[in-house]
Amino acid sequence: MARSAVMLSQVQLSERWGKAPRTVRRWTRAGLLPTFTDPDTGRVVYPLAAIERWEASHMPEQAAS
Repeated sequence: MARSAVMLSQVQLSERWGKAPRTVRRWTRAGLLPTFTDPDTGRVVYPLAAIERWEASHMPEQAAS
């Protein structure tokens, strides 16, 4: 994955969607969201481009706004 790719944290993604961070964590653990593990920190992050594609296919009402 390119170093210049924009990544979102769990908190940023939860704020983007208006969901609780624990909801995003639960969806991540269930394998429902595209994630990437940062090799430098070991933290799970969410590539913005992958999230936007996910939104377009799973949340069409949000993608239209």
